[in-house]
Amino acid sequence: MELPYIATIKYKREIDESCQQIKKLCGIDYLIIYIRFKNNQIFVLSNVYSHLNDYYQNGMFKHDSSISTGYFENSDFYLCENDKGISETYSNLLRNKHEIHRVFYKICRTTEFDIILGAANSSPVLDKLRFYKKTHKDFNDFAVKFIEENSYIFKEHNYELKNSEYFNDYSILKKLFNHTEHVQSLTPREKECLLYTAKGFTTDEISRLLSISKYTVEEYKKSILKKFNAVNMTNAVYIAMTQGYLDAANRIILPNANSFVDFRNLNILT
Repeated sequence: MELPYIATIKYKREIDESCQQIKKLCGIDYLIIYIRFKNNQIFVLSNVYSHLNDYYQNGMFKHDSSISTGYFENSDFYLCENDKGISETYSNLLRNKHEIHRVFYKICRTTEFDIILGAANSSPVLDKLRFYKKTHKDFNDFAVKFIEENSYIFKEHNYELKNSEYFNDYSILKKLFNHTEHVQSLTPREKECLLYTAKGFTTDEISRLLSISKYTVEEYKKSILKKFNAVNMTNAVYIAMTQGYLDAANRIILPNANSFVDFRNLNILT
């Protein structure tokens, strides 16, 4: 049985051209970009090729839960420590056979889809947190550049992206990738203030609803503005909605329980 004809293989030449300077620009060898839509369909582009036969033909996708939402429950990124997100069998295969060493994953949420960026190297990274802090901003910028150069690939195979502002205005995409203070950093009280503000309640009303002083409500709001880098609460609510943390009914969207991703739903090209 031959390897399925997937986007990463079909566009290998274009991907390699875009990734020629990846090591020089951000100190990382491999970039993996996942687009996960709200129906759980997943589209992937990457400059990682050597493992694809093992991944699809030999069933290693069953050992991979690296982009499951549970891993991003408390942060916008996670480090690939102790085989996190994959089985020991698959981890050993990546390291020993393919010399692929996973470093970190970062999620960027929108109301339309999630963009998950994965970083890996050809050699082990011992201090992954230090490496992340040193490289993630340059990595974000490179990912924006990669998407901009290859936007036609994403749009050709995903009609949902053709009119998406994130795939037509790359300044917005860059802001999304570099926005690190998300709703997970809000305290429970701050989340309540954000929710009630989104529902149209005033400071006085929120004060009565939560049985706290108006001064305390204002302090929570100031903290929200700082964490969201917003100019006012209306702007904070907008940011929360555009990045997928508030739905149309003004409810906080919580990550689903950790589960393995069924990669049989990938956009396989025929």
